[in-house]
This record gives sequence, C-alpha cells and structure tokens, in this order.
Amino acid sequence: LRDVQVRFDLRGGVLNRVTHRVHAVEGVSLDIRAGETFSLVGESGCGKSTIARAIVGLVPHTGLIRVGDQTVGTMTAQARKRLSAATQIIFQDPMAALDPRMTVGDQIAEPLLIHGTGDATSRRARAAALMEKVGLTTAQLDNYPHEFSGGQRQRICIARALALTPKLIIADESVSALDVSVQARVLDLLRSLKDEFGIAMLFISHDMAVVENISDRVAVMHLGQIVEVGSRAQIFGNPQHAYTKRLMAAVPIADPRAQRPDTPRMSGDIPNPVHPAGAIVARHLMQEVASGHMVAVPG
Repeated sequence: LRDVQVRFDLRGGVLNRVTHRVHAVEGVSLDIRAGETFSLVGESGCGKSTIARAIVGLVPHTGLIRVGDQTVGTMTAQARKRLSAATQIIFQDPMAALDPRMTVGDQIAEPLLIHGTGDATSRRARAAALMEKVGLTTAQLDNYPHEFSGGQRQRICIARALALTPKLIIADESVSALDVSVQARVLDLLRSLKDEFGIAMLFISHDMAVVENISDRVAVMHLGQIVEVGSRAQIFGNPQHAYTKRLMAAVPIADPRAQRPDTPRMSGDIPNPVHPAGAIVARHLMQEVASGHMVAVPG
C-alpha cells in the first residue's frame, strides 16, 4: 500500500450536499511480505477493517494498492476475478459468513466452482482434503453450518479461504468472537497453514495478547493513520508512540497480585475522523528509531 486514502461522504442540508467526510484511512503506506503475518492493531473505528476492504476492492480508494503483480482499482472483470483468487478474507462472525441453506462441503468448494476449477468430483475431493486439513472430518461435508460450534464454523471459513491457495489471507477479527481455548486452537491452525502453504496474512485485531502470539510484524493504527510499525519484539518490547503505550497499558494482567503502574490519561475531547468537506488533515511523518522500527511524529 502506498499513500492509500479512503473517505466516506456525509450529506446534509436542504440540497443534500456533501458537508463532511469521514477520513477512515488517511495516507497509509505499508508492505506485507510473502509468507509473513503482518498484524494491524488499534481501537474500534480506527480504519483497520476499511483497509482490508480496500485491499480486496470492496470500497473505493485513492493511492496505490498492489497484491503481487496486480493493482487494485479500476480493473476488468477478469482481473478482478484473479484478484479475488489471490486474496481471501476470513470474517469475524463465521455464522454470518456462511450460507445456512448450503452444506459446508458445497460452500468450501464454491470458490472452485466460481473460478471454473476442476469438475464436481475433484472439487468435492478438494473440499474433503481441506476439511481434514483444518481438523474436521469428511463425514461432516454434508452437514449445515448450524450443526457446528463457533470454532468449527471458523475452521470451515478458513478451509473455504484456502480453496484457491491465495497469496494473501486477511483475518479480520477472526478469533475475537471465540472462547480463549478455541482462539488458541484456531491461531495454531492459522500459523501452521501459513507455514505449510507460504501464504502472507494480514491479521486485524484489537486484542494485543493475540497479536503478540501470532505476529511477525505489527503496525499500530490511530484515526486512519499508522503511528508505529516494527517487528513484534520492537512493538511489544520497546513501544515508542504514546498511543502504542496506552494500548499496551490497557492489556489485562492475569495475576491478581500484579500492581499496574499509573499511566497518563487522555484529556480533552475524543478525536474524531469526521472533518468538513475540503478540510486538510495533518499527516504523520515516520521516523526510524531502529532498523525496521518506524514511529510517527506530528507532520
């Protein structure tokens, strides 16, 4: 991503003109390397999911987004189809992401059908192999989503995302709705599948403990902009930006004897990404504090 912006118009007044804009993503640049897990963290509403939707072409953007050798934007139908094969999303709510009227076997095989890959027999065999790969059985291929637990449904969504062997998988809060023990099993599954297939993964979350568990590199996002990016050890071991430090301080400590040090609280109004139409938003400048560790300074 290079200088990516996503803004949403807000209309008002008698003439229903655009009066304000939501600056959901404002000048974001980042790289996700092949085979790595890149995590994007921040509070709700900071623009994490908007970036995910921009990457797969679900929301219009300005700036450059490239997946492999494909540029996201004004594409032909054929190019969009190739992009969807190279990039897959695992959504937060697996029940909402699955069709209750289709068997899970048909849903796992559906991407193959859409892209014209193989015949009915080979697609069925591929679905069965993916079911086993994510820890389910082939005997469950003809079951419906309501017959599975939440963790199993998320595994089905992972299997469906792997059907076309994509270059990039976007996991958008994919474990936040699961119990902690189920979270651990799904994270282990994602990690092993990433290593096996060499897939890059964009992992979006606000749970810092989960991010520390799975990430290779981490970017911290606030009000539509990146404020800090670095390796997992750099971000968790030596956070530099004030917002990153506040995120770390908000992580619960699983020890009743632990004494949390006092941290400075924010004062004044809560920042708002909504600005009048035509307003120019100040951009952060990134400064390198260590090799690969970049921190925002006010622009």
